[in-house]
Amino acid sequence: MLRTLRISALAGACLACFTLTAQSADLDPPQSYAPSSWYVRGDFGVAISGADNQPNTEAAFALGFGLGYRFSEMFRGDVTFDGAFDYGFGNGVDTYGVLANFYFDIPVAFIVTPYVGAGIGWGEADGNGVNDDGIAFAGMGGFTFDVSSNMAIDIGYKARYIDLEASKTGGVSYWLDHMVRAGIRYSF
Repeated sequence: MLRTLRISALAGACLACFTLTAQSADLDPPQSYAPSSWYVRGDFGVAISGADNQPNTEAAFALGFGLGYRFSEMFRGDVTFDGAFDYGFGNGVDTYGVLANFYFDIPVAFIVTPYVGAGIGWGEADGNGVNDDGIAFAGMGGFTFDVSSNMAIDIGYKARYIDLEASKTGGVSYWLDHMVRAGIRYSF
């Protein structure tokens, strides 16, 4: 009888240990970002030129898309193609860029997430005597509004600098696009 009591006590202690372990596993906090780390993005907006040796600033339609990856709740990166189309200089100037961008999402306990970012890649300016490409740099800042766990609306500013060779562009040594854009990010 004493032997049965000891076996029952040991079995009860083992069962209690397994139950406590199972309960503690359920206490992890939920993730606050999208369930998938991959995302696609699309942006549209307006761009204002800041080209070297251009007498006036002009506006153009801005459009972009890209593929990105969220590394953590605060860090993400993407590769984007974006352009500013038909600046009003004579026949019009188009600018394009393919950049690798990295972002820091500033953690706040709210539906809106502010961010800052930087990018590097290739850019081109073409039209009205300007026809060259070169290294491109960008700086970004804005706000993301979470619509669902997979979708977010992005409102932001992007400054893109394209380094050009003045001898190929009629004296224009750089092109600077100031873009104000709205977009959608979808995690999949």
